[in-house]
Amino acid sequence: MTEWVALMLRVLLVLMVGCMATARAQPPPESPPVTENQRFQLGAECQPVGLIVGAQPGAGKIGLTEESLQNAAESRLRAARVYGSLSSGGQTLAITVNVVGPAYSINVQFYRPVVAVREVELFSARMIAAVLKKLRRSPQKDPTLVLRSADFAAVVAAIAPTLPIRPAITWERGSTGTHGGQRDAILGALSEHLDQFLVEYLRANEAACSGGASIP
Repeated sequence: MTEWVALMLRVLLVLMVGCMATARAQPPPESPPVTENQRFQLGAECQPVGLIVGAQPGAGKIGLTEESLQNAAESRLRAARVYGSLSSGGQTLAITVNVVGPAYSINVQFYRPVVAVREVELFSARMIAAVLKKLRRSPQKDPTLVLRSADFAAVVAAIAPTLPIRPAITWERGSTGTHGGQRDAILGALSEHLDQFLVEYLRANEAACSGGASIP
């Protein structure tokens, strides 16, 4: 009986070692691929992100100031190495906090420079008109050669800067709750939103950020 128990213990030990070796051999799960929508929302070649913070007067009643919000958000952006001045790249994270009585709302919005679809359509129409004009002058010329020509490139260079680029909200998160008279409830909610923003921002810019920024 004792030999049978010893044999079973040896078998169990072998199985446990095998399971541990298999677990160690398994590669870590891969992150889901970045979608085109995520690239549009947050893809910015890992450019620095400016910061704007606003708090309604009611926040001051629980000791929450714009300075404390600024410090909390800026420290997180700096830790991830993506913080920059408002003029550094055009990307901006705007944080707004409202406090009314026992309730609060917090909104975190990411602004990035974009060109309106209508403006792109107009730009495309002007490019097509430029190609047709070149082809009318040289009807035998291959259209692909027209597109590659130096003078056509000059036309594009002259027209492209006229496209109006405006800041637009491409990513937004927010929440509401009650603060219980303590500002920590709001700062905790802000921290969660910043976690989510940084994870998604660095993931959307993983290739560009790999040399400096880090996912928190």
